[in-house]
Amino acid sequence: MRGDLQRVSDRVVDAARVPYPEISAILEEIVRSGGKRLRPLLVLLAGRGWNYAESFETLVSAAAGVELLHTASLVHDDAVDHSAFRRGKPTLNSQVDTSAVILVGDYLFAQSAILAASTNNPRVVAVFSNSCGAVASQPALVVFGPVCDPDVNQDGNVDQDDVSYLINVVGGGDNPTGIDPDFNQDGNVDQDDVSYLINVVAGGPNPTGVDPDFTRDGNADQDDIASLINVVAGGACP
Repeated sequence: MRGDLQRVSDRVVDAARVPYPEISAILEEIVRSGGKRLRPLLVLLAGRGWNYAESFETLVSAAAGVELLHTASLVHDDAVDHSAFRRGKPTLNSQVDTSAVILVGDYLFAQSAILAASTNNPRVVAVFSNSCGAVASQPALVVFGPVCDPDVNQDGNVDQDDVSYLINVVGGGDNPTGIDPDFNQDGNVDQDDVSYLINVVAGGPNPTGVDPDFTRDGNADQDDIASLINVVAGGACP
């Protein structure tokens, strides 16, 4: 598969070229040192069961699109994290303005989508589009934090059951939705976590970084407790 993967790498390099020599040189180094190429390898291996030789060029395009999508996400991640190095080498973010880095990342996302579309397979395009949207949404989650979701038991309703779910989890019950109730991050889920939140809202220390300003009004006060009660009762989520 080494030769086939090289074809994918060459396709990625071609797609990542931009008409700016300085940035193009950095991008080429990034995509050529792209690690083990596990993502495109999986695409090629999946295709070996169906007319591999006849559909090889289509598979190369799909595999290159997947790898370029990954590369675009790394470019954006380095900008969000302000990373100066990746795999021991200077990042694009450390050499050009952050706004330029974001634009280059957007360009790579677009090129990866073009590669996926070139397969002329609607299912591939649909899966790739959903994946692209999911990947692109992660930097926003890092910057702005998770979206307020009071439906803690994920049953489609915001009601008293959500309060009961939280009480049950803090009491050691099942937690299928994966909420982390260890608010004070001491390794234990107990009454101390409830006390921690009350203390933070009251203006106490907050070493774990919980954000008690649920109303987003710039103050952590009784209004925030009232806001949570309101949300669980069906009110608007700030």
